[in-house]
Amino acid sequence: MAGARAAPPETGSREIEEHKPLKLSTAINEKESPVTTITDVVTSMREYDERLECRFAKHAGELFAPQDGSMQEKLRESITNKTPVEVHYNQDTSQITNVLRAPATSGSGKPGAGGSPTKSPP
Repeated sequence: MAGARAAPPETGSREIEEHKPLKLSTAINEKESPVTTITDVVTSMREYDERLECRFAKHAGELFAPQDGSMQEKLRESITNKTPVEVHYNQDTSQITNVLRAPATSGSGKPGAGGSPTKSPP
């Protein structure tokens, strides 16, 4: 039996069957938060837990804004001038994501309601 050799055990040298690549869904991770837009006049603002709590004339409840200079400025202008602002906020968290001056409507009777100063003719 010195001349007979046993076949070596398989060491995984077989070719692996080719599989199609997996297609993973990231729909859960990419779920967008529901953002809503309102156009309203800010009636009050107060500091609350390092954020600003804002209340509006028509919108029920409060929304929260970061203490960001430009956002805060537009919200304060709305209170002072009683002009509406366009507010984008996350419905789930009530967090304001953006504030824009509302476009001026014709016949509003308020000069500069759109945020751009008016000049009298020379």
